Amino acid sequence: MIVEFSFDVSTLQSALTESPGMTVEMDHMTSTDTVALRKFFWARGGNFEAFESGLEDDPTVRDPKRITEAPDSRYYRVIYPDHLPGVDAYRAVVELDGMVLDARTDGDGWTGRIRYPDRDALNEWCERCEGAGITVDIEAIYDQERQPPEHSYGLTPGQREALVTAAESGYFSIPRETSLAGVGEELGVSSQSASERLRRGMITLIENTLDED
Repeated sequence: MIVEFSFDVSTLQSALTESPGMTVEMDHMTSTDTVALRKFFWARGGNFEAFESGLEDDPTVRDPKRITEAPDSRYYRVIYPDHLPGVDAYRAVVELDGMVLDARTDGDGWTGRIRYPDRDALNEWCERCEGAGITVDIEAIYDQERQPPEHSYGLTPGQREALVTAAESGYFSIPRETSLAGVGEELGVSSQSASERLRRGMITLIENTLDED
């Protein structure tokens, strides 16, 4: 089974406040009994210099390293201090035979997907997160053989939420019934973050529905 979740861990949130509009998407995480938890991720959409400066001062990570870069994105590795609640949450996933499939944040908490063998493992993970002081919100649960409707076009939960919210609030109406700031207020994010989610969501829809190449 696959679980879509959001939770309120503060990892990288400090660095992201230094670069509004930046989005972080996890590539993978790894840890052993002798190696601290390491996260590898792509960052895009904001000011990289401000973000990297923020990484150096972010208390939730240490030893940040830029590994590679592209014209519009950069790839990083950070190490998590052992005392972070997020480290306990990740170790619980591994111990319960789960697998983190993806995770992302734009500075407003984390969302992602985890594959679990059964509901008992999911329930125990939620209990262990609560014990570590982490509030977990389960957004959806579905069989791994079936993709939910919001993923049928490759949209992330955040992109789908932004597009639906914008449509329902009249952002696409003529004349417009709300602004980006209004959409952002509905989503609980800044207007810049709302704009980024809408832009990426529309690009994703076009690529997966209209672009035959």
